[in-house]
Amino acid sequence: MSYACDPYRDANGCIVWPACPAVAYEPARIEQQAVLGWNAGANSITELGGDLHTVFTMPAVSGVVIGLRSGRTRQTTPDLIEHGLYFNALGGMNLVHVVERGLGATSIVVRNPADTFEIRRVGGRVTYWRNGALLHASTARSTGAKVVNACLYASGDAV
Repeated sequence: MSYACDPYRDANGCIVWPACPAVAYEPARIEQQAVLGWNAGANSITELGGDLHTVFTMPAVSGVVIGLRSGRTRQTTPDLIEHGLYFNALGGMNLVHVVERGLGATSIVVRNPADTFEIRRVGGRVTYWRNGALLHASTARSTGAKVVNACLYASGDAV
């Protein structure tokens, strides 16, 4: 028994596989389901000591904590960030507030994804800056070598 889509030999003896659509065409697409939870993160390559600073912008995100911490293990744990900024969104508004060791140190403020943020440590004192203006001066001192750590909450979040 032979079918219309079975291979056959042409006049030159070559095997021919005819094109036989078995499934209707569908355009290519990517399906992605959100993965939620503090399950992604990274540390800076270099450990920084003494006076230091980090400057960055933050796109619209579901949840990111970025800041200074000691050590390199468990880089997905935001509570280990000693001096940091917590970025998230609620009701279409992009928000930020200072967090230190997992606790909020300031009230939550609305931000723009184009804002530039900076965390500075000078003489052991840590300050937080937004677009060149002081956002908060921490009362908690910082000593020793630190890495810059970013913890990401949802797939699609980035720094």
